[in-house]
Amino acid sequence: YYDTPGSARCVYVQGFNAYVSADSAGLRVVDVSEPTIPQEVGYYNTPEVT
Repeated sequence: YYDTPGSARCVYVQGFNAYVSADSAGLRVVDVSEPTIPQEVGYYNTPEVT
């Protein structure tokens, strides 16, 4: 379970990273190598809704 800071709109998984479009909170990068404890490892704040 990963609680996004905004509403999750879209998720793309590549390897052990999940890229989450989090509405007005931008793009979140989440390490899902341990599915029971996902960890945010980066983010990019966008000026608009993603």
